[in-house]
Amino acid sequence: MTNNTLGAWVGRFWRNSLLIAVPVLLIWGLVGTPLGRNLLQSWLFARTNMVNSTPIIVSKLQALNRLETASQISSSVVTSSADRAHLPGFLGQDRLLMQIQTETIAGIDMTRLTAGDVVVQGKGVTVRVPAPELFSVRIDDENSKVFSRERGWLVCTPDINLESQARLKVLADTRATGKTYLLPTARTNAETNLRQLLTTVGFETVNINWADQV
Repeated sequence: MTNNTLGAWVGRFWRNSLLIAVPVLLIWGLVGTPLGRNLLQSWLFARTNMVNSTPIIVSKLQALNRLETASQISSSVVTSSADRAHLPGFLGQDRLLMQIQTETIAGIDMTRLTAGDVVVQGKGVTVRVPAPELFSVRIDDENSKVFSRERGWLVCTPDINLESQARLKVLADTRATGKTYLLPTARTNAETNLRQLLTTVGFETVNINWADQV
């Protein structure tokens, strides 16, 4: 074997050795050391997290359910009477005087909120909120009482419907008053509460629109 042939053989040997050794060293570096294994796992299982914040916000707001933002307790003195058309009052009148206390609660039904009602733009959010409504109008029986009951001389059987008529009248009046005076308060309080909530979760700009307002 000549020197040139020996040199060529040695060169091929080292080149082939390097071609085998380099991949082996790389594989060992990836799987044979803790650092290599961590790098390999990070590469193989790398994830790109994408969060659509709108459904999350809608879910959080819907979780508020019926957001009670205003309440009112009122007391009314009401008269309910039944008169006999052809008799004077002292003979045929049946009259009830009653004090009735009511409690009215108003707020926002957040379960009606949909994904289309929430628009997120960077650090800003716009929410289209359902109109405020009266959740309940009820009579507080513990604080309601009959003051007096007067009957004419010829009224032998009192009218059993006088008290229920008085209650229905007060409930109707209270509901009408609540729509006029309590709903605006419920709207203002709801807007304040929602702004505070959305600011707390990271929004810098909060716009509140109402479904019943253009």
